[in-house]
Amino acid sequence: MLINPESEIQQKEKSSSKEFDTEDVKIYSLRIPTDMFDKLKYEIGRETKASMRDMILTAVAKHYGI
Repeated sequence: MLINPESEIQQKEKSSSKEFDTEDVKIYSLRIPTDMFDKLKYEIGRETKASMRDMILTAVAKHYGI
């Protein structure tokens, strides 16, 4: 019989918690309004992936007034 010191809940948390990797983000996987994307797509093409992510998050917050 195998004995596992971690509870079943802890094991599920470990397997379900994955870090968000900005290198794997594709523009079509984002859920942003089409009109917002149309305004940003040319600017996004010139940016690095990290700054692209920041630009999108800023635009989404501005669009929704967050």
